[in-house]
Amino acid sequence: MFARESSDAKTWYEARDFCMALGGDLLSIHSSEELKPIQTRRESGRAWIGLSAPDPTTGYVWSDGSPLHFQHWEDGEPNNRNNVESCTEILLTHWHSVWKWNDVHCESYRNWLCQIRAGYFGKLNLKRPNIPPVLCLEF
Repeated sequence: MFARESSDAKTWYEARDFCMALGGDLLSIHSSEELKPIQTRRESGRAWIGLSAPDPTTGYVWSDGSPLHFQHWEDGEPNNRNNVESCTEILLTHWHSVWKWNDVHCESYRNWLCQIRAGYFGKLNLKRPNIPPVLCLEF
C-alpha cells in the first residue's frame, strides 16, 4: 500500500492512474482485518480507495476487479447525493466513525491509497519509488 501527502491531492481517476503507473491500483479492502494497517496512520484526512459505482444500475465494484464482499460505510452512506457521488473515500480519522467509507464526486481532490504487489514498482523499475511514501505496506 502506498499513500501520498495531501498537497498532491488528485481526483479519483488521477489517483488510480498514478497507482497503475506504479504497477498497482487503488486500495481494495476485503475485511475488517485489512483495515488494521490503515488504522495505524497518525494523520487525519480523507483518501481515495478503489471502490466506485461507474454504472449506478450495477452498483459498486473494486477498481482491481476483486469481488466486493466487505463494506464499511459511514451511517447513511452511500447516498449518491445529487446523483453525482460514485467514488469512495475512506475517512482516515473521524471522531465518531473511524475508517468508515463515504461516497463523493469522483472529481473531488483527495489523498489516495495504492496497493502494490510486494517488491514491484511498475514501470519505474525501482526497489522503492522515488516519491517519499506516507505509508508503504507490502502484500
